[in-house]
Amino acid sequence: MNQVTTFRAKKCVALDAMKGALKQLSLDEALEVTGQLLVELSTSEPTQVKRTSIRASASVLQPRKAGGKHSVEKDPELEAFILSLRGFRTIADIRTACVKKFGNKRVPSKSSLHRYIQKLQYRQNEEL
Repeated sequence: MNQVTTFRAKKCVALDAMKGALKQLSLDEALEVTGQLLVELSTSEPTQVKRTSIRASASVLQPRKAGGKHSVEKDPELEAFILSLRGFRTIADIRTACVKKFGNKRVPSKSSLHRYIQKLQYRQNEEL
């Protein structure tokens, strides 16, 4: 067996053992036990637990800087038009207005527009 298969097998055995033990407890007791176990594991010696993996998984939840320029930002005329649209519009409404003015080929998809708007909101929150 290679290392990945061995790790998966060990993980399955450990999970089965934990499930069996936790089934005997109430939900509150099971949550308390697993919480204590996580605390113990996260504060144990680095030889027992790879702290980098704990930090790496926690880093997903950390705020991050927005990446490079969005396709909307690369088209100043389109960006100015989107920013000029005020009021309570849906992303579909924004895209429809953009398609009417610029044509379908030049306008990004609804999901891409949503990501652009999220990026604007991120920047606005960062300034506060």
